[in-house]
Amino acid sequence: ILEELKKNCKADIASDASSPELKQVCSEVLEELDPLEENMDNLKQRMTLVGNEIDTYLEKSAKTEMTIEEIFELLYANVEIKKKLKLLLASVDEFSKTLGEIRKKYLKKKTEIPAKKDYKAAKGDAVDEMLGSWINTHGCEIEIKRLGGGFYMFGEKKIYAKIINGKLIIRVGGGFLSIDEF
Repeated sequence: ILEELKKNCKADIASDASSPELKQVCSEVLEELDPLEENMDNLKQRMTLVGNEIDTYLEKSAKTEMTIEEIFELLYANVEIKKKLKLLLASVDEFSKTLGEIRKKYLKKKTEIPAKKDYKAAKGDAVDEMLGSWINTHGCEIEIKRLGGGFYMFGEKKIYAKIINGKLIIRVGGGFLSIDEF
């Protein structure tokens, strides 16, 4: 799950279709996964050590004749292995819980943040092409619909756009603002 989550987040960050918000969430998820991956490596090492102890225990317990001291030693080893296994299982449960929460965070954002839609500019309309280029580069949460003649519906508001000195500007009140300022 961890590797799959990392792969998906990296793909979403690299994708032009991902919204800036999704890319931000993916960056956060990747940061949260780094220490978790170290934790997973630590758990694997601990599992290997406990597995080796169990193998040693089984080899010693396979003897047909043992002294009382050897029997007590095996019983003590059995109790110690059980304690280690119990701690290990608690760590694995905590790891699984944390990974599940991070995955849930990613999936929630992945489904609630729609992919960025490319604006399709009307060919031959320089204002629309420049506006489309800006929207596709910077993204825009508000729906923009072309009305024609430089007029657009920007959400519920009607705006007027034009090009002056090679820059796209938007009419605001009695003046104009660049598209970046708007």
